[in-house]
Amino acid sequence: WNNGADLAVLPAGVTLVAVGFVLFQSAPRYSLPWILVSLLVAFGAQRLGATLVGADLSGFVGALAVVPFTRLAARFRSAPPERVLLLVSFWFLVPGALGFVGVNELVIGSDRSLQTVLATGLALFSVAIGFLVATGVSRDVASLRTRLPRSQR
Repeated sequence: WNNGADLAVLPAGVTLVAVGFVLFQSAPRYSLPWILVSLLVAFGAQRLGATLVGADLSGFVGALAVVPFTRLAARFRSAPPERVLLLVSFWFLVPGALGFVGVNELVIGSDRSLQTVLATGLALFSVAIGFLVATGVSRDVASLRTRLPRSQR
């Protein structure tokens, strides 16, 4: 976020993406707030990941944050199923990860094209691994919770 204008424009872009998913993927209208919050969680975590671990692994951090959120959100009656929120978040994180590594270098024919292709592959891989790791950890935590006696929950 280079200037104050970015702070206003980026969330507005995330909002437009959420509206687009609702309109073009035929999601129920009631799901818009949930989709928007899911995308904001993914976006915020990905931006934080870019700062902490670098652009190539930022999608991993985004996925780590959005999976527990979608599991929690799916417990609410007004929320769409967890899979809907995960799918929307995945398709949001992938282009974001690609944008972080500079796919435009491929289009303009940069000398670093091979390096960009490898970085893009790493970014895609990091998003997928992030979803797998977060899903596994979330399931383990839920399983552990059901094994505890009621008095310790």
